[in-house]
Amino acid sequence: MENASTDTSRALDRRQMLTMGAAAGVGTWVAPAILRLDPVAAAAGSAVGTGFFLHDHPTPPTGDSSSRPSLGMDEFAPTATTLYNYDDDRDAFPGLLLQRGSGLSETDPAKYQEWRSGPGASPLTINGTATVQIYTAMKDFATGNAASITAGLYDCNGAGTSCSLIASGTLSLDPWPATWTRVAIDLGTVDHTFRGGRRMTLKLAVLDTSDDDLWIAYDTVDYPSCLAVT
Repeated sequence: MENASTDTSRALDRRQMLTMGAAAGVGTWVAPAILRLDPVAAAAGSAVGTGFFLHDHPTPPTGDSSSRPSLGMDEFAPTATTLYNYDDDRDAFPGLLLQRGSGLSETDPAKYQEWRSGPGASPLTINGTATVQIYTAMKDFATGNAASITAGLYDCNGAGTSCSLIASGTLSLDPWPATWTRVAIDLGTVDHTFRGGRRMTLKLAVLDTSDDDLWIAYDTVDYPSCLAVT
């Protein structure tokens, strides 16, 4: 069984980071040669800090919305205070429902979710231990169920049609949390440079060996799910 990593908090120069295009949900980053993204810091049970934060569309969310296979991620922490239903075409509950499927090879949009950075204006290197820190619960807040979720980090072209897997990891918990809980998926050590015009892409999928589907929360002050590198 894997556990969420210990949180730390460090400053990050926003002027060197990604800026989001509000309409498209993606943007352009201007990055230093080496970027180190630190994990979020826990405060009174809520995480705040720096990293590539996972967003919905639009961001900040202003109400319930339909699901989208690909969403945006950037360095700016969420500002919304309400967790809306991000997939009212799937269920009537806040957050995102991820159904069980075949993992990173999954092509059914109900069984995976992607977040993409904007295409880089200049090369970006990440070097360190990567973790995906997400807020999650078993569907319907059911108790006593086991589940596994896998994450993949990809280097993709600007259109997102051609991607190479950089790192991946799987988290299995028995039981899976029955309330919103922050967990960390360890992707291992990553030393990779994204060339200009490329997108960093994160994919999440629930494995079909899980007892049930999972809920994911993100893009709010209380649930700032993110990708971090230390």
